[in-house]
Amino acid sequence: MVRNAILVLFLLTLPACRESSVDTSAPVPPATPVLRFSPGDSLTFDTWSLNDFGDRILSTQASLLWRVVDTGRVTAGQQNVTVIIAQAAPGSPPILPDTLLFRFGANGDVFQYGFLFRSVLRREQRTIPRAWDRIGAFSLAAGNVWTVGAQDSAGTDLVQGRIIDDQSYFSAAINGVQTLFRGYSAGLAGTNYEFGCTVAGSPPAMVVEREESGPSSTGTLQILNSLRLRNWP
Repeated sequence: MVRNAILVLFLLTLPACRESSVDTSAPVPPATPVLRFSPGDSLTFDTWSLNDFGDRILSTQASLLWRVVDTGRVTAGQQNVTVIIAQAAPGSPPILPDTLLFRFGANGDVFQYGFLFRSVLRREQRTIPRAWDRIGAFSLAAGNVWTVGAQDSAGTDLVQGRIIDDQSYFSAAINGVQTLFRGYSAGLAGTNYEFGCTVAGSPPAMVVEREESGPSSTGTLQILNSLRLRNWP
């Protein structure tokens, strides 16, 4: 079920009427996935590297911990910024902690500061200007396309996103209780670049992130395993 949901993130040319079976006994979430975290919340992901065929390299499996440390910071020209520290989860090989900056709109849009900057630096070891990149325009109807930003300093190599019309449900442990919830998906595409993400609004979570670059390059995949939320349910 999770594998099918991941694959749909990159099917950007399919008609918007795509349907899949839905467990009607699942709780009905809001119409759009509005994310609201509290300081002290945490998300744990299973992560893998991907080979040049897009398959998981099983030997690379690790766990990544996201800790929400602030939800009202004023930084990078914006207010109410959510600050997340990403680090290795207990038992996984250590990595340098990283700071992620997000803005979660009341309409469901998801912005990440320096998203394309970080991606280009990681993939191509070059820099572009940092910006607030809209990685999920969930205020738009399924099938609509928006411009995320540019992969070059000239602003010509554009990355565009599309909301995926998919009705997929996921399961993760929330405060120790396995819970079923709906995920909302978006796919981003640019020159030799693809990124897919799935988010949820109830519970608030980034559920899946998958990044690939070029036909012969490796990529990364992370899937939500569990959450610790102060205000749930």
